[in-house]
Amino acid sequence: MTHTLSNPDSIRVTVRRLSAAALCASLFVAIPGTCAQIIDARDAGVVYAKVSKRELTRIALDRGRIAVLRAKDGELHVDADEDTGQLFVSLPEGADKPINAFLTTTDGATVTLLLQPADIPADSIILRTASTAVAQRTAPHADTHVRAQRRLLAALAGDEVPPDADLREVSTPRLLWREAAMTLQRQLLTRDLVAERYLVTNRSPDPMVLEERELYHPGVNAIAIDLHSLAPGEGTAVYVVRERHGDD
Repeated sequence: MTHTLSNPDSIRVTVRRLSAAALCASLFVAIPGTCAQIIDARDAGVVYAKVSKRELTRIALDRGRIAVLRAKDGELHVDADEDTGQLFVSLPEGADKPINAFLTTTDGATVTLLLQPADIPADSIILRTASTAVAQRTAPHADTHVRAQRRLLAALAGDEVPPDADLREVSTPRLLWREAAMTLQRQLLTRDLVAERYLVTNRSPDPMVLEERELYHPGVNAIAIDLHSLAPGEGTAVYVVRERHGDD
């Protein structure tokens, strides 16, 4: 399937236990001030995001317009907003497998999308783009920072300690919701980052669904959840990466 926006204007990561590799692939980058999935994207890069199984998902650029979205026929239903240059996508009933697509902006940048169907409400995927010149200058540092976050997440999931990280074993209760208990169990600290593993337990009599955006707070860079659906009394590991501060 190819969907093209006419007359474009001017530039404008399941209910399963995650392996370390799958955990890194499900990395969710959180941005202050919004519940949307706001993700850095650059030309020839790959973006991992979630799409709702049952509701619309909006795909837009933080600045600029989408020119073309290409995916296999039948995998995505697309409704284009010609005025704003954004897309509203939905999935066929029963869709469960990841969807590969290519998105091209009006300034010619093409991004690979890996969209994971998820049992979440309507949501937005906002691609935060930059000009080619800026992207070329900043991409190496950004890529290194993201790789460092994924490496720490994989280490936490695999009970490993990277050579450049310090380990802290703790058992500190944290306030979450009345229905959930949250305990900080382990920290890995590098010069710039802190990766934390929490145990979140459903202490209500009803099933509970966890979403990364519900666990976000200012200062967090990335969140990954082992189990998104918890039965009463069931617990799951939650991994958080944030910038390191002077008091850490």
